[in-house]
Amino acid sequence: MTKRKVPADASAPIFVLAPPLGRGAHFAACLGRHPDLVSLPAIQLLCADSPADLNRRWGGRMRDIDHGLIRAVALLIYGRETSETAEKASTWLRERQNDSSLEVYDALRAAAYPRCLVDPSFLYSIDNEALLRISQMYPEARYIHFLRHPKNCFMGTNEARKRSEALWLKPHLAIHAFLQNKPALSWVRMHSEWFCGEPDQKLTGVLEWLGVAHDADTVSSLLDRRNTPEFATRGPNRSPHGVDPELVADPMLDGLFGATSAPDLDADAWEKSGFDDETQQMARLFGYV
Repeated sequence: MTKRKVPADASAPIFVLAPPLGRGAHFAACLGRHPDLVSLPAIQLLCADSPADLNRRWGGRMRDIDHGLIRAVALLIYGRETSETAEKASTWLRERQNDSSLEVYDALRAAAYPRCLVDPSFLYSIDNEALLRISQMYPEARYIHFLRHPKNCFMGTNEARKRSEALWLKPHLAIHAFLQNKPALSWVRMHSEWFCGEPDQKLTGVLEWLGVAHDADTVSSLLDRRNTPEFATRGPNRSPHGVDPELVADPMLDGLFGATSAPDLDADAWEKSGFDDETQQMARLFGYV
């Protein structure tokens, strides 16, 4: 079977690191509007050594674990996302179940070339081995650590807050620890709340850092609500999921560009917020105080 080769000048992938509810998929979808970039759905592939291993490790917990990958293959390998191409993509993946994740991922990179892949797979911030695997496979990768203020993410009962802290604190601790060992120029940290004020300036800075076109017209196209991002909808019957449900419900990206600003909490307000000390400390570390 002929394997697609990645051109020597292809850019390493860009990983948007954010846990569930973190709006990382929103930001990736925005970047995917850029002519030099393509945003993936949540393919989760690099949580395992092969597609078969991904299913073994996560299939019992996520019945739709392969949906994002099927959708990505349908679009990038077969040119569009339809019921027919989703079936072809499913067959394509079955034939490569025991290929390495690197080989499968590079087939997507080759198909996307000259565009660069932007991967917002949320399991990368939850799976203990995923970030290490990414670093080994793609030492030149770039990372965007994308955050929402914990109070903007989670409100409600104390029980809900306790559960949600585990979905905010633990992943962001893992991402933070991982990035401390990466070259300073290989990653940036961004708050979703920054986009409610001056999104054009923030996007210009990110695009310049990524080394892609960042002129006013390009930035305007990323902000254009009429420019529907790829994968910001429900997929074909074979693979309807594989995308953050918040993004499917919000293809205009209002949750990103109409986001609430970060709450300005003093020490007393933090104390009354119900979040534990470690969450407060990490929020301070990440620039929320």
